[in-house]
Amino acid sequence: MKKRIVLLVAAALTALSVAGAAVAAKAMEAPGGVTKITVTMVDFKFKFSLNASKLKAGKYQFTVQNKGKSIHDFDIVRVHNMPFIQPGKKTTFTVTLKKGSWHYVCTVPRHDQLGMSGELIVS
Repeated sequence: MKKRIVLLVAAALTALSVAGAAVAAKAMEAPGGVTKITVTMVDFKFKFSLNASKLKAGKYQFTVQNKGKSIHDFDIVRVHNMPFIQPGKKTTFTVTLKKGSWHYVCTVPRHDQLGMSGELIVS
């Protein structure tokens, strides 16, 4: 019984630390004025996770990692198209974003409808 309680407490503390790290994560500025954005793609929930989605106009380096079991991509409509990324792989690209709302999407058929899309708000 004590062992079970210890395991439950350990699991709860791990979950809280992961959630705290996710909340604390922000876009980080790299040398040369390029801000780094991390994008994680998963297909068990068909979603993107970004460390920031409200940005200031400027230059951004996106690191996109596929943590799913199928291919995915991260296209910023009218800004950047990328090739499909195999499961377990990642890629990096740099773009300059102007003010506006920029739609991003996974172009694998039906992934958009299942939830793999969103908006970058640039002010």
